[in-house]
Amino acid sequence: DLSDVIAFGDQGTAQTTVRTNRFSTTSANELLLAFVSIDGPPSGGGKNTVTSVTGGGLTWQLVARSNAQLGGAEIWRAFAPAILTNVRVTATLAKSFSSSMTVVSFTGIDTTGVNGASAIGAIKTRGASSGAPSATIVTTRNNSLIFGVGNDWNHAIPRTPLPDQAIVHQFLAPVDHTY
Repeated sequence: DLSDVIAFGDQGTAQTTVRTNRFSTTSANELLLAFVSIDGPPSGGGKNTVTSVTGGGLTWQLVARSNAQLGGAEIWRAFAPAILTNVRVTATLAKSFSSSMTVVSFTGIDTTGVNGASAIGAIKTRGASSGAPSATIVTTRNNSLIFGVGNDWNHAIPRTPLPDQAIVHQFLAPVDHTY
């Protein structure tokens, strides 16, 4: 599985949408994953979620959501049977807050499931009220890639990846959060 395109958009002020820059894919039958980090209300204000993801004329479906703590992190997927040209992806939030979205497209995926479902393996969500959350995940296939998305509601601090890890995109929001 190869990453084809990485597109992102950052929303540093409170809005109900976040949108990527324009992008084009290079082949048909690509899986697109949208990784969305969102701010959220303080305790008692209700949770913030992504209500929909749209773009490319594709059908987007929720893969995973973690919003037990302040803010939230979600992954959405879509399958592009044809090459995409000059498209943008937009996530709509339930509440107006700052956010960040990164879309990554993958070639060479398992196309046997409906709308890219077979290309998704193990899923794990975690949160922590203080400090970094930790999780263990067991891949479902050899040569799997592991991607994640998150936020730090308390501080805008650049993260440093461990050996054999990479940060695809991070946004240090002016509201003192890291996405």
